[in-house]
Amino acid sequence: MKDTFRGFLDLLFPARCRVCGVFSKNILCSSCLDSFSFIHPPICKRCGKPCNIEVDFCRDCRNRYKFSTVRSLGCYEGNLKTAIHEFKYRNARGLAKVFGEAMVDLMNNFEEAELVTYVPLSRKKQLKRGYNQAQL
Repeated sequence: MKDTFRGFLDLLFPARCRVCGVFSKNILCSSCLDSFSFIHPPICKRCGKPCNIEVDFCRDCRNRYKFSTVRSLGCYEGNLKTAIHEFKYRNARGLAKVFGEAMVDLMNNFEEAELVTYVPLSRKKQLKRGYNQAQL
């Protein structure tokens, strides 16, 4: 019965990509997922920012930061920025799995990692959004 009802809902309200809006059986279409600007070497060994050439530290990190190493999934731009916005502000909780799998791939290539953490969400923002996306 539950599967029949779900099928009926899918027929009435077909799933769409949360970034571009095309009909898609997944929360993101393959075109949008392929367009994400994930970060690849060469990168700064401290902040993980993309660099044009292989260097130890980018210009910003040479004397500026006290932390040893940080990594990010990608550059906050284009379709990745839109997907993050959907995840954080438009209740697209299904994107947690997409981002989580991408983070696992990133961490598998970063053997020196001692800790994976998140920036805590303020209580006010959590109440406004209804959930803490970092916990997902």
